[in-house]
Amino acid sequence: MLAALPAFAAQPTPGALNFQEPATRIMERVIGFANPLHFGMALVAVFVLALLIWVCIRYNKRANPEPRKFSHNTLIEIIWTTVPVIILVVIAGPSFSNLFYQENEPDLVQIAESGDLKDPNVFVEAAKQGWITVKAEGMGNWAWTYYYPDEMDADGYQVQFVSNAIHYGLPSDPPATPEKPRYLATDYPMVIPANRYIRYQTASDRVIHSWTVPA
Repeated sequence: MLAALPAFAAQPTPGALNFQEPATRIMERVIGFANPLHFGMALVAVFVLALLIWVCIRYNKRANPEPRKFSHNTLIEIIWTTVPVIILVVIAGPSFSNLFYQENEPDLVQIAESGDLKDPNVFVEAAKQGWITVKAEGMGNWAWTYYYPDEMDADGYQVQFVSNAIHYGLPSDPPATPEKPRYLATDYPMVIPANRYIRYQTASDRVIHSWTVPA
């Protein structure tokens, strides 16, 4: 089918934390953005929890038997409106940058001609070999059809195959193994060569599917 170098393959490990080891520059950027974001989310959650506990203790009926009679505090309202907006603006910057990087195809001709081996976002040798296009089409019932439009089999037909998730279903379904755990693997997984630029296309024949590359 495809003359491929050894491909990256990984799966969740019991007791492990964080993402799988990234195999692509896109995933490296996602992890580099997500990890600090998770830390910031944790700080906000701890701060809000501490604030709620302090309010419950400081302003309960026993500690404050005669509460002040007012309904607004302009300074506090400005703060709780402005701070979330600032946080969202800070998050939006790298978010849009990563989305742009994922959704816009690089110019492989320009990369191949540049010869820039220091930029971590480009790979000159891979660019010289051009694109490999893979189309993943959702079929319903946790199945996908993979098409390789640029690759032909021995009979001159486009390479394509059906990939079914391993789960509890019919008695004829393939059993789960340590290498192919149930609900986390398929009978015929998608295969791509390493060190190549891959163009993904997603579609569905009946329902909207979620499809992603975990690494």
